[in-house]
Amino acid sequence: LYLLLFELCHWAGCLWLLAADLSTHYYQFGVSWRWNDQYHYSGFAVDYDAFYGVGYTRSIYWAASVMSSIGFPDILPTNPVEYVVIILVMFFGYLMFNTLLGAIATMIGNFNREKREFNQKVERIRDLMEFTLLPTAIEARTIRYYEYLWARYEGVNESEVLKSLPRTLRSDVIHQVVGPLFQKIPFFQSCSEPLEYFILEMFESRVFLHGDALMIAGDIGNDMFIIEKGNVIVTSADRSIVYARLSAGDYAGESSLLESRPRAASVFAVGYVDTYFVTNEKFEKVS
Repeated sequence: LYLLLFELCHWAGCLWLLAADLSTHYYQFGVSWRWNDQYHYSGFAVDYDAFYGVGYTRSIYWAASVMSSIGFPDILPTNPVEYVVIILVMFFGYLMFNTLLGAIATMIGNFNREKREFNQKVERIRDLMEFTLLPTAIEARTIRYYEYLWARYEGVNESEVLKSLPRTLRSDVIHQVVGPLFQKIPFFQSCSEPLEYFILEMFESRVFLHGDALMIAGDIGNDMFIIEKGNVIVTSADRSIVYARLSAGDYAGESSLLESRPRAASVFAVGYVDTYFVTNEKFEKVS
């Protein structure tokens, strides 16, 4: 937007320079704003030969002063051509200039409002945790979770947004977001397109903090997950052995969708991890 404002000043300044040339060379007026600026303004003469671009610089200065309605009016029109140009620039340029400034103010205001509402929500949660005397470690992890949600999604609740969409549109959005990850899983590669859309609607997003357990060895498995962003480690039950490291696009637990049995390994988040989960209960609807 700032570059756009400067470009607006640039074109207005170029028009102002053109007005000076047209006044003296085409319409044969004896003076122009540039001639007046160079020789006859209150005893102060601008040296247009001091360096290259003095005329352009002065015209930009004039354009910014006129369109923003600030600045000292030391460059004035001297003939009808320049009066016409200044009327056009003052009318259209001033409106456009202030419209862009208003857009900037509105954008900043909306951003601050959303951030303020999100902060108020976090403060209410903090007050609740202090009221219930939760340990400081749990409070800190909760605050870090909400800070990550703001940094990642700027407070947008993905589930609520998807629920507000019509089913067909929601299916298309989910397919575009999760589909590329889903299609890499051999377990689902034989699915038809309608079945794929149906299964994808069952996935729900979950966010995990560093050290959170996605799966625990020995627990009865009833879900699987796909990693959208982040990294996890697959370990033994006592976490002494690391079997594998999974990253974006990897998955685990697909066998639990067909048969609920104890997990053979544990999975822990390394840093923040965004995932999509589907439970055995939802998957049974397919069959």
